[in-house]
Amino acid sequence: MLGQHLLWRDRIQDELLSWTMSYLFATVHLYLRHLKDQGVACISPINRARASHPEKWHLEQLVLQVNNPAKFYSANDLCDHTGVYHDHEWECRKDLPGLHPRKTNHEYITHGIVEYPKDDRLQQAAWSDLVIAGVFELIPELKVCFCSRAAGLYTVLRHIRTSNYNEARTTTARELVVAQEMAWLHTRLQPGEVREQSRPNLWMLLYALTFHKRVAGDRLFQELIFRLGYTRESVRDVMLERACTNW
Repeated sequence: MLGQHLLWRDRIQDELLSWTMSYLFATVHLYLRHLKDQGVACISPINRARASHPEKWHLEQLVLQVNNPAKFYSANDLCDHTGVYHDHEWECRKDLPGLHPRKTNHEYITHGIVEYPKDDRLQQAAWSDLVIAGVFELIPELKVCFCSRAAGLYTVLRHIRTSNYNEARTTTARELVVAQEMAWLHTRLQPGEVREQSRPNLWMLLYALTFHKRVAGDRLFQELIFRLGYTRESVRDVMLERACTNW
C-alpha cells in the first residue's frame, strides 16, 4: 500500500494520506494540477500537534469518542522500515525509479482519518486567492506558458531549487507585502478580532519567503518582525507547531 501510494496510483484501498514540509512543493503541485484542470483548489496548512486520530467504540446506544494525537511518519523512514526500496517484489521494475528517496524526502504519511479543530488559527487558502495575493511575484519562475511547462513535478521543483538557492538575495519591500498577504490567507481571525489590530500567522509568513534563499540579517525583514510585534516567544511557538501542509 505504501509503495502504491507514493507512486500516485490513487487506489481505492489506499488508507494513507500525504503531507509535506515544503510549501514550495505544495505550491508547485497545486499550480500544475490547476494547469491540467484537475480541480484541486487549495493548500491546507495545519499545526500537526493539534491533529488527532478519532477512535470510536459503539456500546449499545452510547458512542464514546477519544482523540489520540495523529502520528506523522517520514515517507523515507517508512520505506526503509518496510523494505519498499529493496525487499518488496514489485511486479514492474520500472516502478522503482518513481520510489527514489530524493522524490519523497519532503513527505510525511498519516494512516486513516485525521481530525483537526475547526477553530484553529490556520486555514486553507484557495489557489485563486494566492494568485491574487501575488504568489507569482515571489516565484516568477513558476509561471510558464502552458505549451512549454515542464512535464513533471520533480523536474519543476529541482529547477526552482537549484536556480533560486545558489545565491542569497535581499528581501524587497514588495516581497514582504506579498508574503503578508499570503500569510493572511492562511490565518483565521478569531471572533471579534480585527485584521488591522492583529498580525498574520508567523509560520506562514516565513513559509512565503522560502521560495528563495535569503541573506542573514535582512534589515527590512527584521523591521517587519519588530513592527508586527513578534517576540522570542512567537518564534518558540512556531517551532513547537511543526506545521505540515496538505495539498
